[in-house]
Amino acid sequence: MLDDWTTVRSGRAIYRWARRSLHPRTLWPLVGSWLIVIACALGGVAFVADGAILWRAGSPGYALFIGLIAGALGCFAALLVAPAVAALAALTAAIDVSTTPWRPRWRSLWPLPLALAAYLAPRIIIDDYHVDPRGYLLVTLAWSTVLFVLALCVRRGDRWYARIVAALCGGAAFAADVGTPRALYRDQHDLASLVTVMAVVALLTPWRHRLRVAPARTLRNTLGALFALALGVSWSIEHVRPGWRGPAVQHARYQPRLARALRAVVDFDGDGFSPIAWGGDCDDLDPRRNPLAHEDAVGHDMNCNGYALAAHPTAADRGLAPPAGDPDLPPGSARLVVLLTVDCWSTDAFTPEVMPRLTEYAQNGVVFTRLYSGGSRTHLSLPLLQRPTDRAIPITARLSARGVLSTAVMGYYDAQLEDVVAGFQLLNLQTYERPFHPEIASTPLVAGKVTAEADATALTNRAIQDLRETAGQPHYLWVHYFDAHWPYAPRPASERIAVPAGAPAGYGDYLTEVHHIDFEIGRLLDELSRTGQLARAVVIITADHGEGFGRHGVRYHGISGYDMLVRVPGVLLAPGLQPGVYRELASHRDVPATILGAFGQVAHLPSSESFGRSWLRLRAAPNAPLHRFVVSRSSRAVDVTGFVSPMAAIVEGRLKHVVSFEDGLRQTFDLVDDPGELHDLEPEGPILRLRRDLEIYRDLDQYP
Repeated sequence: MLDDWTTVRSGRAIYRWARRSLHPRTLWPLVGSWLIVIACALGGVAFVADGAILWRAGSPGYALFIGLIAGALGCFAALLVAPAVAALAALTAAIDVSTTPWRPRWRSLWPLPLALAAYLAPRIIIDDYHVDPRGYLLVTLAWSTVLFVLALCVRRGDRWYARIVAALCGGAAFAADVGTPRALYRDQHDLASLVTVMAVVALLTPWRHRLRVAPARTLRNTLGALFALALGVSWSIEHVRPGWRGPAVQHARYQPRLARALRAVVDFDGDGFSPIAWGGDCDDLDPRRNPLAHEDAVGHDMNCNGYALAAHPTAADRGLAPPAGDPDLPPGSARLVVLLTVDCWSTDAFTPEVMPRLTEYAQNGVVFTRLYSGGSRTHLSLPLLQRPTDRAIPITARLSARGVLSTAVMGYYDAQLEDVVAGFQLLNLQTYERPFHPEIASTPLVAGKVTAEADATALTNRAIQDLRETAGQPHYLWVHYFDAHWPYAPRPASERIAVPAGAPAGYGDYLTEVHHIDFEIGRLLDELSRTGQLARAVVIITADHGEGFGRHGVRYHGISGYDMLVRVPGVLLAPGLQPGVYRELASHRDVPATILGAFGQVAHLPSSESFGRSWLRLRAAPNAPLHRFVVSRSSRAVDVTGFVSPMAAIVEGRLKHVVSFEDGLRQTFDLVDDPGELHDLEPEGPILRLRRDLEIYRDLDQYP
């Protein structure tokens, strides 16, 4: 009977509290105080952090404006966060007014929902993505624990020790965020910024208590001033400082995160894209229309790029120049094609000092100085070396039908490269029992071999063995060297390359690995020359992509469209080819047609030149352009799910235009006057021709 009476008394107390708390005179100070504090914390941290980072990055002209827009976005984000926080605080207050014996315990546990969400989110991400979760989960749980501690500090913000703990946690999180490369796991940086902002909220808790008892007019005036300033900055930024988004995306920390967070909240059709905060979604009520949709119907703009799929696209729309020369070798001219690809091989590493053997052999062939890879990472570029488009049949299937044996010796392989090695029977790794493409469902897999040995010496030994075993047969050999990819193997002092003055850390080890690969490539070409096969062989040597080494904030590769990653070395050796340097545009999409042309197949398969031209055309027209423009694929960022926010770069003449599909960011560079791609021409006026060509090409290519 006593327990029942206690429950009734608690219910009456909560009812009286609800009537009192839900009254506007009581509710407004609660929500308003939280709104002001969170807006000041989020906007203030964003303003100070991004402004200081831009100033240190050498962009003082943008520092103030990007700091202001980051602070404005922080105020808008507070509109979404503060009501939820106020509701949670009100709920704990409701429990506190009850008369149950466990009342004090419940109020101290109100941060638990936040901590639970922080623990569950990474688990969901890891379960959805097949990675080893141990290291990632450990770091994320550490952030989550700090969030729980800070939640308690917010609750006890009037205590001096709580403010000290909050200051230490916030300072450490801010240092971890700013002091580590932005390219390293975007989601971890998001957690670090959340910890920083929450620490500032804890430090401002005493001020929030004073705001709560302040006159309503003070709250209204403060909020009005904050959001009037935020709206004014957002409206005027494009007029006052055009082109600010390029430096912001490249250097700022909070502005891109807050814009992405706002887009994630305002996504009514659930397709992952939003029309606000510079989002690229043109119809937020139709999930079929978004920046990553494919153009499958003529006349319909499904990917929101402003261009509909054309009914009769031309070769020029695919970036091709008018054809010149014969794409095929004469029958019997070649019985062997060798494709040598080097992982992470940059153009600045192709020098006589680093690669003397290849430089020597290249004097007998054509060197490409403006060759662009299919993408800025392996899984984007290697597929386009083996088929002209994503949906095309691999060239190994075409060659198999003509009796050509295909062999691949891979220094690197994982499950994501399944499409790349389609048509090869895998030995020592895994056997594929299903065909890659439905059109070859009844076609036996190509008779071939794939091995996985990382060291260049082992790869060359295996390739030479394969050449001896298949001598006299029509043969396509692909060797992918992986040694130049980080981490680098230790080499004897006698093999090491001197580090150039001012080179970044690790660059000497990288050049040493490239030098080691050069020796092995030379050994392989020596074998071809010794056996007389080189005179009747087509040899293509290129890279899958380059390497950043800290330039433009990119330590490795995969997350930008700069030339340091997508412009790669290229060498072609072929019968009847006039040695020289080719200075026109070339693309990895030319390689499938070149391989087919070596066996006389391009004339029978015009689709093999849908996006590329056979380099064998240069035999008759050594200076004729192959392309009107070329396009490379990339991504804007990386998190635990991989490379995210797809982007593309088009090079046409001396200009390059880069667009990020997630947020519509566009940048334009003059590669002649600005080879380092430091000065964005887009604020001076968009190059509409480049924009049109890239968007039409993307519709036809159906990337991503």
